[in-house]
Amino acid sequence: MITTEQLELHAKWLRGDDGGQRLDLYGADLRGADLRGADLRDAYLNDADLYGADLRGADLRGADLRDANLRDANLYGADLRGAYLNDADLYGADLRGADLRDADLRDAYLNDADLRGANGLIIASDAADRLKAVAINALSADDALEMDDWHTCNTTHCIAGWAIYLAGEPGRLLEESHGSAIAGLMLLGAEAHSHFYDSNEDARKWLQEVLEQ
Repeated sequence: MITTEQLELHAKWLRGDDGGQRLDLYGADLRGADLRGADLRDAYLNDADLYGADLRGADLRGADLRDANLRDANLYGADLRGAYLNDADLYGADLRGADLRDADLRDAYLNDADLRGANGLIIASDAADRLKAVAINALSADDALEMDDWHTCNTTHCIAGWAIYLAGEPGRLLEESHGSAIAGLMLLGAEAHSHFYDSNEDARKWLQEVLEQ
């Protein structure tokens, strides 16, 4: 767990005071920790286990959370600007109202995460139209949809892969800078993102429902 002394030393380090020490909790067990409103700017939390941790309103600007386990963590209103979240597991995390501007979310696992009101994720204004185009292409042939890989070939992709492919060069650049899952989220929206890890059968069923709407 994080001690009060560690937080005080980190606060000193942030202020540039003598005796300060940057918080380094690499791989620490912080499951269920109460860190509401904590100042964790630039802290090392990579590979930490923060399963179910309460981080509401925490200041995590520039924090290193690479490979961290943030499953079911409460990040409501947290400031994650410039945070390193690549490869972090955010399954089921509450990110409502969180500030994700300039956060590195490459290959972060965000399935079932609540992103309502989150800042920094710009969803395409024509996401609904893009999703219908994805459904048409993904259901055009038996082998056009493969959910086990983002891209298999030019005629076979997963849901997000199809969105990226159909977007052309802007889609490629978005994937390059944000990763496949986040690029797909930004192109298709949060509901579509919740299906990015479906089985082939479930994905086809959902895409058929999209076309029937």
